[in-house]
Amino acid sequence: MGLRSAMRRLFRRGDYTPGPTDDFWYRSVGAPTTSNQFISEHSALRISAVYACVRVLSETLAQVPLLMYRRLPRGRERASTHPLYDVLHTKPNAWQTSFQWRQQCMVHILLHGNSYNRIVPGPRGFVDQLIPYANPAMVRPEQLDSGRILYHATDKTGRSEVLTQDDVLHFRGLSLDGVTGLSPIAYHRETLGMALAQQEYGARFYANDARPSGVLEHPGKFTKEETAQKLKDDWQRIYSGAGRHSIAVLQEGMKFNPMQMTHEDQQYIETRKFSVTDIARIFRVQPHLIGDLERSTYSNIEHQGLEFLTYTMMPWFVMWEQQIAADLILAPQTYYAEFLTDGLLRSDNASRMAAYAVGLNNGIYSPNEVRERENLNARTDPAGDAYLSPNNAQRSDQPIVQQPAPPQGAVKGIYLNGYGKEHLQ
Repeated sequence: MGLRSAMRRLFRRGDYTPGPTDDFWYRSVGAPTTSNQFISEHSALRISAVYACVRVLSETLAQVPLLMYRRLPRGRERASTHPLYDVLHTKPNAWQTSFQWRQQCMVHILLHGNSYNRIVPGPRGFVDQLIPYANPAMVRPEQLDSGRILYHATDKTGRSEVLTQDDVLHFRGLSLDGVTGLSPIAYHRETLGMALAQQEYGARFYANDARPSGVLEHPGKFTKEETAQKLKDDWQRIYSGAGRHSIAVLQEGMKFNPMQMTHEDQQYIETRKFSVTDIARIFRVQPHLIGDLERSTYSNIEHQGLEFLTYTMMPWFVMWEQQIAADLILAPQTYYAEFLTDGLLRSDNASRMAAYAVGLNNGIYSPNEVRERENLNARTDPAGDAYLSPNNAQRSDQPIVQQPAPPQGAVKGIYLNGYGKEHLQ
């Protein structure tokens, strides 16, 4: 067999042989682990807990609107006319929506530790398109003595180029040197290798295990082997598949003894559960978000959701916002990008309406601001933009006015300007 044929057999994926410029050559084949599993960014996704964590984090960040704002002397306003607004909120490039682009970037960060995007100028200004590199392994950052970073990149055609820091939007995860993010997959290969080994062991167990689900016990002895085989075949045909839960009728003193789960089986299940919790810990995801409800109750599930937003998603939001300000916004003193996290904080309808009532009665919200939060059209009457003030509230910059005492003999009841409407004569 020639070298060319051997290479085709080694790297064959169906009927496809990767070309010299194919992304395939940049994919890691994985590093060996003690469990004899090769773990890479791609093979790790075969573990259901890893896939679930990556999906939860990437989809959560992608679903939250990313908006541009302009600072005002007091407050702010949405900068919907800013060129970056359309790029970040709607369409970052010619083939992806904002959701798809942000989801892909987060998947790269969670698996590789880095996400690289080529900044392309055009009709929409300095940033017309953000082109993500399909594989972060195709880009190598290098920090110069000046502190600036150069990026040695290879595109899909195999063409290499050197890009400056002004040409690349680089999102990085946890980093030791501040230049390159660390891959959680690379740093936790042993944990993931053990989980993958358990998964494959379970698959082989059910495929090759010769232990029966039960035993038919006959008080006598069959004189012919064909009789025992026929009994087995008849039992399998009648009481398996669609007839699994039908009623069995046993004759001649026969008994059916089901096989019970052994301690080894129970220990295997416990180990699988621990692997799910361990992987959720790596990505700082609450276990109930990836389907592990063992420690979740109706009383704490809402609190865990708030913890997910505060301690898991908020650091990612801040990292994205600050990196966009550093790499894409030419006037960060005036403009900035921010995720609209109100949607993630929405509670049940009764609690939300009670909070709105407090805000309205204390002059925090106007009716139209509440309607905007509920995705309703604004009121057209002047009261829609008015703010209420509590009747019993006193401004701190105003002197305290003492109310005069009511006339002697005033009747309790309806009062006008502090005086009794009726008096005792």
